[in-house]
Amino acid sequence: MKILHTSDWHLGMKLNDIDRLPECEYALEYLTKFAEKEQVDMVVIAGDIYDSFIPSSDAENLFFETVKKFSRNGKCAVVVISGNHDEPKRLMTANVFAKEFNIFIVGDMNPVSLPTKKFENINATESGSGYIKFKTSKNENVVVACLPYPSYYRYKEMRKDGVTFQEDVKKWFTPAQEQFNSDSINIVVSHLFTYPHEPSDEDRAEVNQISSAYPFVDRRVFSEHSTYTALGHIHKYMQVSKRRNVYYCGSLIHKYPQETSDSPSAILVELEPSSIKSFNPIVIPNLKTIEEIEVKNLEDIEEIAKNKPNSYLQFCVTNFSLSQIYYEIELRKKYKNITAIKIKRQARVSGEREVFVKGNLTDKQILEKFAKTVYGETLKPKTVNLFLELMAEVQNETL
Repeated sequence: MKILHTSDWHLGMKLNDIDRLPECEYALEYLTKFAEKEQVDMVVIAGDIYDSFIPSSDAENLFFETVKKFSRNGKCAVVVISGNHDEPKRLMTANVFAKEFNIFIVGDMNPVSLPTKKFENINATESGSGYIKFKTSKNENVVVACLPYPSYYRYKEMRKDGVTFQEDVKKWFTPAQEQFNSDSINIVVSHLFTYPHEPSDEDRAEVNQISSAYPFVDRRVFSEHSTYTALGHIHKYMQVSKRRNVYYCGSLIHKYPQETSDSPSAILVELEPSSIKSFNPIVIPNLKTIEEIEVKNLEDIEEIAKNKPNSYLQFCVTNFSLSQIYYEIELRKKYKNITAIKIKRQARVSGEREVFVKGNLTDKQILEKFAKTVYGETLKPKTVNLFLELMAEVQNETL
């Protein structure tokens, strides 16, 4: 049985003011064609379909059209769970029509309703608290245990004294994982934060990025009887446990600078009861990457931006004069792939910063003192006048 594992689409996300929906559309078109070519039996989407609780109509349309393409008129089952960026109830409203395409959207631990008609290749036979059972045309029994993004608010529970989050996650997950049998293909789908026992330096960097914001779940919460565990939440392909076959597939498109052009965006696995027959991470070609680059001068930026049209570029400039601010503005207008130009502050060699009271100073005096104190520069009259014009506009708007 062939499974396509994908996650973290974040439809509707933007990079500064750049709408990245066209990139998502390209990536999803690639995956739907790939799934059809491979004659995938099931697609599991492990959360964060959208980038916000209230997605745009364009983002919702892209989601609906994509899962319909994945289903191939019901020949392929599609199981979707909600992530922390998704509003579960809003996501699940699509179940009214989705089930008739062999698509199941899971936002809580309640049973999902099953289709009234039979499909050619794979059919749902039973649904309970956090699980769906399927049977294929090859007489394979499949159990999918679903744990949408776990939180006390979403699961309508209060945290009890003396009970850890880990113990509650295990409690929520146990009824579904108890459905696993030795003669069935057992799949876990969840959206949560865990990591390997000994992560690589590269994996550790990804883990550290989100560890302070989300509660950790020990990988041992996943049943040893699971054939494959499909996770979402971490935006990087990662093997959490080889013995238990626990994997993050990575995000649909690149969202952070540490993701490279050869970073996987999905996983294709062929499963048998109790074993993986084949395993293939999928790299979607020609995705735009995000690069952080340090340069000495603003003049160095133009040549780099010109030679990297398929990358979003975030620059850090070490030598910068406030008189160059107009050049910076022109660079941003000319090269849309420049998403940030940051100034690297130089450490002071000696002395203390001058402290001044702003109360009795004009806007012009405050700006001139700031430039002299922080950058050691005297501003040109043109720069000062531009600042004063902007301040006047702000003050007029607030009157």
